[in-house]
Amino acid sequence: MKLLRHLALLGYEDGVLSKSISHLFNLQTLNIGSHNLHGIGRLANLHTLPPIHLCKCGCFFNIRELRNMNKVRKLCIYGLCTVSSIRDAKEAHLHSKKNLEILELDFNGRITCEHAKRAVTNKATTTVSGSQLLESFRPHCQSLKVLRIKNLNHGNYPSWLNNASFWNLTELELYDCQSHHFPTLGDLPALKLLMISNMDHVEHIGQEFSSHDQRFSSLVSLHFEHMYRLSEWSEVEYGEFPRLETLTIWRAIALRSLPSVPFLFLRKFTLTECGNLVAFPPSATLQELYIWDCESLKELPALPSLWSLHVISCPSLVTFGHFPLLTVLHLTDPLKDEILTRLVNSHKMLEELSVSSDTKTSICLEPQSLPSLRRLQLICPNLQHCDALASLTSLKILNIHFCSQLDVPDSLPSQLENCILPESL
Repeated sequence: MKLLRHLALLGYEDGVLSKSISHLFNLQTLNIGSHNLHGIGRLANLHTLPPIHLCKCGCFFNIRELRNMNKVRKLCIYGLCTVSSIRDAKEAHLHSKKNLEILELDFNGRITCEHAKRAVTNKATTTVSGSQLLESFRPHCQSLKVLRIKNLNHGNYPSWLNNASFWNLTELELYDCQSHHFPTLGDLPALKLLMISNMDHVEHIGQEFSSHDQRFSSLVSLHFEHMYRLSEWSEVEYGEFPRLETLTIWRAIALRSLPSVPFLFLRKFTLTECGNLVAFPPSATLQELYIWDCESLKELPALPSLWSLHVISCPSLVTFGHFPLLTVLHLTDPLKDEILTRLVNSHKMLEELSVSSDTKTSICLEPQSLPSLRRLQLICPNLQHCDALASLTSLKILNIHFCSQLDVPDSLPSQLENCILPESL
């Protein structure tokens, strides 16, 4: 089978790669679940190969075997913390792989074979720091589009990470890196998606995150997740992040402040489990806002472009500005009764309303304030009164779940296009 181009071996997760496969010199795609890829380095024409798992004893794969695999398009390497030689890393020759588009480097190490266990037991093994390895793993700058760095066990980032010569890099992920700061990333000219998560030692995001030149000129989507010690994000200058449309901050429980300078093109903001945040910054362009479990949040500013708002578990919210274009509103307890009533009845363009509460016994709907409401959903087990239902002249879809104590006018279902009532569930 010397002319074979594509090979898939299903159900082969725990097997050992046959030595004969290394003679298939024209093989381009290898799809196999086995971790044991020893000897695969002869397949210099491979475009696609399985994830590589390194081991202290080297019985799975030696990083040097990548030396001549210059046609590969995607590399996922796990267990880099077990590499004991910078020379081995340099001999991988990532800088020569002109077709490499996706690179994932994971420094997490799991000993999964008996040989490795004996190696650790019988003799001391030495490894090099993650930052030293990363310096040696500099990829080819013109081809790389996606870079993921995970479980970096050192506080320093490689000097090449913010190099503007990586002009095709569009996606970057940093996960569980043991650093007290972020790398400077603003000079990457094509970067569109940036995901940063589980950075447990970062307490402040400042000017060093951006740069003095590009300032994230192409970034469209920015995600911070599981940032438990992050308390402040500041020093953002006007015009920075000029194309940012989507911003997500999830589980930043210590976060107290957000940048006061508005992002000029921000469209969607998701803010989840940020219990110490008190105020939300203004935005002239924001269209969708999702706020969940922000216990200290007290106020929302006027948001002139907002059309969709989800507020879940914000018990301290006491004031909000004007949302003239609001058409979709979802509210979930705990939320003050007064705030719920004002939010519901202050937006005449509202078309879709959902209220979920385990405590509310009455919801006040003012028909004159809801002339455009077409869809209403109530999930309120203790709800007894919602007297204005029959007066909502534009209502077409009504979903009432678990509201067994609520009396619904008999004439109402016949006026609707779709109706779900408690007794029909």
